[in-house]
Amino acid sequence: MTIGSFERLMALLQVSDSTFPSGSFAFSNGLETLVSEKRIKSADDLEDVIERHIVPRWLEFDRWFLFHAHSSSQYEDEIVRLDRFYTANMVTDTLARASLRVGNAMLSMHQRLGTPGATELRSRI
Repeated sequence: MTIGSFERLMALLQVSDSTFPSGSFAFSNGLETLVSEKRIKSADDLEDVIERHIVPRWLEFDRWFLFHAHSSSQYEDEIVRLDRFYTANMVTDTLARASLRVGNAMLSMHQRLGTPGATELRSRI
């Protein structure tokens, strides 16, 4: 592992840590709400939500965007286009707002950390 790849790995681990101060600790696809509304009452209910909603969304939607964003990470125009396309294709307004909030919090934190390109990207998204 080169020093550059080690530094990238450490940065990835840092921003993936649940205590990273991005303003949001999790993006759980509404599980907390389903539990608080008593719509998930058991492990079987949770398994059903994961199997019927979360996994298919990841496989059919989120994974595609993540792959293309990673592949385009050096091209700010493409990242902005993907971000707009992702938001436009959200199934519910609640998920779209949550995604925008989490993304903005993450970019804001990177802006404060001085991550190269974060200020410019945040101003465009």
